[in-house]
Amino acid sequence: SPARLIEWSRHIIGSDRISNDPSLLEIALPCRTAEEIRAKLLEKNKKNACVFAKYSLDMHLVLGEIWRVLKRGGYCAMVSSFNLLSGVIVPTSELIAELAAKHGFRLESSYMDVIRDRWVPTRRNGHAGVIREEHLLLFKKAN
Repeated sequence: SPARLIEWSRHIIGSDRISNDPSLLEIALPCRTAEEIRAKLLEKNKKNACVFAKYSLDMHLVLGEIWRVLKRGGYCAMVSSFNLLSGVIVPTSELIAELAAKHGFRLESSYMDVIRDRWVPTRRNGHAGVIREEHLLLFKKAN
C-alpha cells in the first residue's frame, strides 16, 4: 500500500523522511569529516543535520558488514557523488573513503565521471542541487 511504501522509505539509507531525532545531533559520528559536516548543517537546518548523521551512521554499519563478509584481498566498488544539503556541500566520496578506512579498507583507485545525460529525473525537494558528477571508489580488504 502507499502508506506502507512511505513507511518503508523511511528506512532507506539517505532518506530525508526521518523525524528530528535529537540523539542524532549529539551521538558521536564515526569520523572527523562526518562530525564537521553535521556541525555545519546544524547551523542551517536541524532536520538535515539529522538526515546526514543517520546517513553517516548507516554507511558506517554497511561498510563494516561489507568488511565482515568480504574475503581477504577482496574488492568493493562504490559509486557516490557530492551532495548539497541546506547549502552545505557534502563530499560523499571523501566521507565514504574515510569511513571505509576506519574498517581497514584501502582505497585502491578512484575515478570521476561527468554526468552528461539524465534519463531519470531526480526529485530533490528543493533542498539539494543537481548532481553533476559521480565518483567510483575501489576499495581492497587488506590481507
